[in-house]
Amino acid sequence: MDIVEELKSNDYIINEIKKRLSSTKDITAVISTHLNLSKSAVYRKLSSEVPFTFQEVMLLARFYGISLDNCIHAGSSCTGFQFPFHQSKYENDLMYYEKIHKLLQKQLNANINEEGQMFILTQEIVPFYYMYFPELTSFQILLWSKATMRLDQTEEQQYKIEERAHDPSMRAVSEKIVKAYNAIPSTEFISSSLLDQNLSAIAQFAHQPYFEDKHTPMLICEQLESMIKFVFQMAKVGHKFHCLTGEKAEDSTKFTLYHDPLANYGTSIYFRSKEKPMVYTALDFPNYMSSTATNMLQYMERWVSNCRTHSYRMSGEGEMYRTQLLQSFLKKIDATKKMLG
Repeated sequence: MDIVEELKSNDYIINEIKKRLSSTKDITAVISTHLNLSKSAVYRKLSSEVPFTFQEVMLLARFYGISLDNCIHAGSSCTGFQFPFHQSKYENDLMYYEKIHKLLQKQLNANINEEGQMFILTQEIVPFYYMYFPELTSFQILLWSKATMRLDQTEEQQYKIEERAHDPSMRAVSEKIVKAYNAIPSTEFISSSLLDQNLSAIAQFAHQPYFEDKHTPMLICEQLESMIKFVFQMAKVGHKFHCLTGEKAEDSTKFTLYHDPLANYGTSIYFRSKEKPMVYTALDFPNYMSSTATNMLQYMERWVSNCRTHSYRMSGEGEMYRTQLLQSFLKKIDATKKMLG
């Protein structure tokens, strides 16, 4: 490795570690501990007076989950992603939801002193929408597990929607996720198929042993109805608020909703932030890959801009179109209700 490459990897590894540390942590002390070096030796490395060795770079990359592809292929067409789900399986839904909360909280902490923003583009229900509704959340867990995650707790039909819905630990982490989501300004793009998967699944699972109460599928339909009305109300007023209490998010966090009739994508979340920009995109939703590669972040900026050009703004002045789309969603829910009898 020549001196130019050494300095490049030095700067890259330092910047990536900073993205993963809270602002209160001293990076010199942290690296000193991980590499078993004196603080003065680490300071010389941080100032690029002395480069990290290859072995040191590898140790730090492994510890912090840093993709060296983004450094090696900088400026090329290659983009490095992290995908933790091939390494370990989540034992239960609580572990997964705690990870989601940690992800949001990390972005929230990064944006305390700056105007950060979150962009969500999806053809499915945005996860943060349904967490106000216990049975709907529990049913979503079942769908995710059957489709992709294969959680042990949902196998052999031992999983009970109603029982899991009112588990205190799940309600607590759901509330924490909602609170963090409500504190981050967001621009979101939804498609006409937003409810299709859930409504189809309700029809499929309605008479299976996952439900202890035969009325629960109808209750979930009613929760979907409340959820979509809530989302469109946030779009109307242009800010986030608590679905059940009506309480505004701090500083009336901005919320902008678009309908993308040409949606040709899965689910992606882009955090625009000076300190910790990040892209999360789903291979098999809800298992996501993440990237901080500059070329990927630049692509997301262009993609979001392009989606705006062919999407309909539902917030603020888009009342007529917003009302029409809401009615189309409510008709789909009503058709499923009639099927359930």
